[in-house]
Amino acid sequence: MDIATLLREIGSRAGCRVFPPSGPIRIEPHHTAPRDVIDFYAACGGAELFADEFHGALILPPDRVVKANPAIVREEFPDDPSDAWYLIAKTNDSSYSYISADFGDIHSGRCYDSSWDQHGIVGSMDVVASSFTDLLEWMLRAEGRALHWDDPSFPRLGDAYD
Repeated sequence: MDIATLLREIGSRAGCRVFPPSGPIRIEPHHTAPRDVIDFYAACGGAELFADEFHGALILPPDRVVKANPAIVREEFPDDPSDAWYLIAKTNDSSYSYISADFGDIHSGRCYDSSWDQHGIVGSMDVVASSFTDLLEWMLRAEGRALHWDDPSFPRLGDAYD
């Protein structure tokens, strides 16, 4: 599915809504947002997915798409792959449960489980989608009933540090 189709689908679902555009995301010049992320924020200012469900999520507004390390662990790690990870979504199940997107060169677009207790720990960071588009598709399928990567039908995509 393309972003426009996904946004129509999100807007048509109960407990979901798409926010009006509010500007582009701002990232460091040496990082690159994937095309689907750019298209998403050109079309909207974030989205709410299954707001009333325990595992619903907020696709963050552009002003909240920030580098993950300073936001989660309050420190920068410029020589670590995590330096290129940006918060892209927040799940409803915890105040500190985030999904980050990789804006680096090697794994651009991959999305990771960046919960506060696993973020940046080699072997503990599941890849939860191979792209932002895939992330949205999986979240729509899960309908907020579960974290899609905990579903037995979800294909294991490895660890963020693989």
